[in-house]
Amino acid sequence: MHHLCSRTKWSRFHGTNVEKVGYIWFADEDFVEAPSQMLENWCWQSNSLRRLSSHYKTGEPIPDELIEKIVRAKQAGAGLFNLRQLFFGVFDMRLHGSEEEKVDTTTLFNNLCRDISLIEAPKGSFGQAAFGHMIFGYDAGYYGYMWSKVYSSDMFYTKFSADPLDSAVGNRYRRKILERGGSWDAMDMVRDFLGRDPLPDAFMREDIGAAGTISSQREEDNRPFTMVTSGKFRYKSKRLHGAGGDLIGIVERDIWALKKPGKGKKKHVKDVDEWILSDAVEIVEKRREAIVDSKFHRDFQGTELHARDTSLQCHTSMICTISRTGTGILHNHLIPTHLHDIVCYGVGSMHQSRNAQFQFALMLIMRETLQVCSMLAINDDGKVYIFDPVMTHIDRQLLEHYGVELISENEQAKRAVHAMTLFYMPHCNKVLYSNLLSANWNAQALEKVVIIGNRFGLYVESQTDSHLRREAPYMILAVPLVACTPLPTEFDNNMIFNDLCVHIFERRRLRAVDSGFWTVTLKVDGNEGGISQQTDAEVS
Repeated sequence: MHHLCSRTKWSRFHGTNVEKVGYIWFADEDFVEAPSQMLENWCWQSNSLRRLSSHYKTGEPIPDELIEKIVRAKQAGAGLFNLRQLFFGVFDMRLHGSEEEKVDTTTLFNNLCRDISLIEAPKGSFGQAAFGHMIFGYDAGYYGYMWSKVYSSDMFYTKFSADPLDSAVGNRYRRKILERGGSWDAMDMVRDFLGRDPLPDAFMREDIGAAGTISSQREEDNRPFTMVTSGKFRYKSKRLHGAGGDLIGIVERDIWALKKPGKGKKKHVKDVDEWILSDAVEIVEKRREAIVDSKFHRDFQGTELHARDTSLQCHTSMICTISRTGTGILHNHLIPTHLHDIVCYGVGSMHQSRNAQFQFALMLIMRETLQVCSMLAINDDGKVYIFDPVMTHIDRQLLEHYGVELISENEQAKRAVHAMTLFYMPHCNKVLYSNLLSANWNAQALEKVVIIGNRFGLYVESQTDSHLRREAPYMILAVPLVACTPLPTEFDNNMIFNDLCVHIFERRRLRAVDSGFWTVTLKVDGNEGGISQQTDAEVS
């Protein structure tokens, strides 16, 4: 792929002739594996699995239940795999960095294998003799496999995860990364593609399964790192720069400390497959608490609700007794719309996804605030609905616990509204936004639609007009009609609520267009659609 798509003036910089430790002597980073490693992510996306898999006899599509199991198996053995990779990297550096004239490579290899990978090497074995990378191109640079994985995961989960088959993003990746080969500095290419410095958070979350984020530690923790394992081996090194350096430093300093044998009884941490309802409720409540305690929430809520006696009181005008703080998206844009229902699409599995837990928790916070202000007629006939095909039995129990109604079948987001409705659609496929708009394509209905989702204008700015008209025709038509207010920019690793906006269709804009605007003729070449599928329709 790299060779085929590369377009460089000089062959020296063509294709995989990028910064690669051991091949280009002056490089201190490894990027050559990143493009191929990034391709590995598509096989873990439900949409991709549906497209490439079917029953070998009947041709029936792969069942959702099987896809769910496959995706859940992604991180099986991830800890041991990455420990082994780190072991190889450390052995490679220790061997090439040794100042001793003679090194017992067998003892060094076996000791590191035990102390880092936590697995004893077989007795009488000489594992280093089969480790060809240390003398074949990657001299002292085997760590680059993990380093480049940081870049590949960051690129995929930042740009592709919302819509893995988005051709506009694919073309951007081809132009910014593949076509340039080695003619650009690797870090500059990644920054140009991402629009920011690379971070290790996606790798830690998606490839290792670690909770939380380590990017927030980067500024406050610049001291040299120390790796301490079983107490028999200590490895010190200067702190490396860049995302990969942060990863190696923090992993070696912190994660191995957790692996160090300790005294006394260890606390058992449940695997998600062992969860019962109470575990899911506990984690959602922790996520809700983290949001409430954040600046993001203060800016998003923008209000402090004051209790009188034992309950919160609201005026007869249904405007809560409040004091203004922050930007107040809830107070300024959602409460005044007198919302009746909330419909959630594409949040994901709270059982399986950390991002989904936070996104679900924010929905609960919004519902609670709207209930307090009597704007959401939840005690009458207003409800909160949700659908995502990846939800598990634990998710379904969680919905019942919180009084959220599961939509029984995939509506493909084509839900017509009859009352003011908030559609909560964080990071959904653009086709879903278009489907929702198509189901309410008249002034009277759109006036009742409020959407929290990816900023519509972002698609118009980053994708060609012909592409949008083909894949999301109603979205491109809706942009002039909608007022967009972005959510606060800073929260956690900035990958949970990033690029989200509150979209409101203003009455004055809806009434300013002539009646012919609402007549849309579609040229349809296929009828696929849904939470993780695309339709192929074009405005003609």
